[in-house]
Amino acid sequence: MLIFVIEGVITLFVVGMIVGVLGERVKHPISIAVNLFVIGLFFTLGSLMNVELGRPSGNGNLAWFLVIPLAALGLVLLYQLYAARLLRRFTPLALAFVLLGLFAHQAAGFDLQHARYRHLQEKAALINRQTTASQGGYPVSLNWESMHMNGHFFHLNTYLLFVGWIAIVAVVWLLVETLLRRRKGEEPS
Repeated sequence: MLIFVIEGVITLFVVGMIVGVLGERVKHPISIAVNLFVIGLFFTLGSLMNVELGRPSGNGNLAWFLVIPLAALGLVLLYQLYAARLLRRFTPLALAFVLLGLFAHQAAGFDLQHARYRHLQEKAALINRQTTASQGGYPVSLNWESMHMNGHFFHLNTYLLFVGWIAIVAVVWLLVETLLRRRKGEEPS
């Protein structure tokens, strides 16, 4: 439990440092593109840490250490998308349609993710049937600590799901703010 508190504090510190360094430029479209690129690099790094099924994983699943910088970059991206002028130009109805599109994207992405996981399970079962521990083979596991799970969590689909969830939160946040301002009679900024 303490490790999660420490990771949370580190994440908030990194977010504060990034926003402090960028200042007002954090909302610039190029900053958003750079942040999306860096998040993509972290997902690529996690994918490169993947081990082929049937091979020993060595020192365990070190890719989980990427969660801290990804969380920090995700929080910065959330603020960037919320503060971006592009989304503020949409009417509440247009934002609702954007939100529906994002939900459809998430549903399709989760279905693809589930299909990938089933494929990994079938492949692991085949390898386990073909090689046994007595023959010197390496038993394949697909649990949370398994190095083989990197292939399930760090790829293009999960990158798009990650960014999609951040966009959903930003759009909901902006939609609620817009509706509350309209209720109060203020003009949206």
